[in-house]
Amino acid sequence: GCSGAFPSWCRELPILAPWLFPLETREQLLRYSAFGVSFAIRWLQERAVDERFADRRRLAEERLAQAKHINDPMLLNTAYEHVFELQSQIAKDTEAWVGSLKSELARVERDNILRQATMAMELTRSSACSLEVQFEGESGFGRAVTQGFYTLVAHELQRRTANRSAPMWVEDDPPLSEDFLTPRRGLLVRPLPPESPSLTAVEFRFCMLGRLMAKAVREGFVVPLPLTPAFFHLLLGGTVSPLVGLPRPGDGVAGEFVGACAEMVADASLGTSSLEELAANPEWSRKYMQPPGEEPVPPSPFSAFADAAVFAETGAGGASLCLGGETRQVDVSNVEEFVQLASAFWLGSGIERQMVAFRKGLYDVLGSGAVMLWSFSPLELRRLFCGEDEVIWTEKELEENMQCGGGYNSTSEQVRWLREEMLAMLQPLRAKFLEFVTSCPRLPPGGLKDLKVSVHPDPAPGIGLPRSRACVHRLFLPRYASREELAVQLTEAILCSGGHHEHNLPP
Repeated sequence: GCSGAFPSWCRELPILAPWLFPLETREQLLRYSAFGVSFAIRWLQERAVDERFADRRRLAEERLAQAKHINDPMLLNTAYEHVFELQSQIAKDTEAWVGSLKSELARVERDNILRQATMAMELTRSSACSLEVQFEGESGFGRAVTQGFYTLVAHELQRRTANRSAPMWVEDDPPLSEDFLTPRRGLLVRPLPPESPSLTAVEFRFCMLGRLMAKAVREGFVVPLPLTPAFFHLLLGGTVSPLVGLPRPGDGVAGEFVGACAEMVADASLGTSSLEELAANPEWSRKYMQPPGEEPVPPSPFSAFADAAVFAETGAGGASLCLGGETRQVDVSNVEEFVQLASAFWLGSGIERQMVAFRKGLYDVLGSGAVMLWSFSPLELRRLFCGEDEVIWTEKELEENMQCGGGYNSTSEQVRWLREEMLAMLQPLRAKFLEFVTSCPRLPPGGLKDLKVSVHPDPAPGIGLPRSRACVHRLFLPRYASREELAVQLTEAILCSGGHHEHNLPP
């Protein structure tokens, strides 16, 4: 491991033959061998403390929360004494506790988050300390606030104004949101020619993103950017098929014609039909330009699209793919060359420097430990860095992993209605629910089991909106009289929430 106690094959074999080891084993090996001795000890310590003290710690937190809301000085003093006594017992347990990991505090402004995040990553890139973040003018602190920092930076990197100043991603077309990029398949790296004046700024930002994601994975957070599996395939040095990496109809980004041409060329290579036959098909548009799940496009042959296409980045414009490409028309006789040149630009030369900068950012933080990332597949890496791609939970998972306290139990009507509502939620609302309760719109790699959401009755007088305390992943749910009332109030609370300010929230 990181102390040198393991033989070298313990690190090399999972990289050379990852299929021999379950995902959980490779994740543990990453934590215990790639991030340095201090973080390995912290991961082991957290697991040991949780196994030995989790129930007692939860009970102490509940007593403290109740005492604060009753506002009884005697009860509050007693509750704090219980917390301090428990902390003392944990610290004295030599089988579970070694010591606290040194941390560095960064105070940042929400309105200037991208520039200040860049500065924080630059100043702490080689630090062996954990990073803790607090927002200026807010009293909240702890893991949920730090996770909120990573979430906010991820959002800012998708902001249109930020992307136009340093074009990291392909813009969606037509835009579904005025403020943020919302491509349907995920963010695609914007290919840039070497002479692009934006390339230096883009490299700098990808390097920052690499550092940010390295710190997050090292310290148990996620950066919820909707990156595609192709991004992580390229990170690992693999080649990506044009059918996977190029924009396709339905992705909602410029360049979908390029992906349609790649699919036609691939079909022709099967030998059942020639390129000429496929291109002449009057239904060509419905086979190759049809967005999945949408109204049928008007039938047209290939020439109806190719007549307006040239050898440029998207077929309609952008960087030239060859000398004089902006005036060279695409037709059936040269469409194979067009696909080859477009693939080389979109998945090779146009993004090479961005991926090098991202890898540099990873190595700036993780050092030689970054090589352990090569023991994961692209999909596994996306889950590790960005969280679960979809917010998926089952009735059984909710029953087993949603904790109750303060008078609620798993059979309480309100808790049962909450589970029913969570099962009925569509994906966007599930993500909003998670952001409301935990500060992150994605599940961590371990899913609900690792999230440890708890539900308590709201001790505040009256029946108002649900509230949350994100630092402990706790939802305060009033005792509503019906599922319908709960659904209306919960949805309003989720959609109207905007950040996790600690003022006037139950602990």
